[in-house]
Amino acid sequence: MKRLAVPFALALSVLAGCDWPFQSDYRERLVWVWDASAPDTVEVGSAFEVALMSSGTNGCWRKGRDDVRRVGPLLANITPHDLEYVGSDGCTDDTPNFRHSINLTPEARGLFQVRVVSLTLASTGRESLRVIPLTIVVR
Repeated sequence: MKRLAVPFALALSVLAGCDWPFQSDYRERLVWVWDASAPDTVEVGSAFEVALMSSGTNGCWRKGRDDVRRVGPLLANITPHDLEYVGSDGCTDDTPNFRHSINLTPEARGLFQVRVVSLTLASTGRESLRVIPLTIVVR
């Protein structure tokens, strides 16, 4: 047991001076969706794609996750996220575009409502939320 205690203590002392893996140079951000699309008509029980486009502000941004919440058989809320670089290294000036692809399957006939939650800039220059509605006919 004593033989394991020394290497373990040494490993802990090395990791104590290091942020990894306990802190990331990225933070998750709700994104500004500049394009949202879905088919006009789908069949009940058949999966369809909702495609969203977002952009980072510099070359260090990464595509993030999508929160999908089914509220009912014909209603879904989608909240896309990307990862903003907050580290100290420099980034390129290019603006990456990210395609978020979400597959949904309607469980009933009718009008399937998809609500995409996105950031937008208010007239005051402050960020605010907006909802992009998409309606799909389910046969």
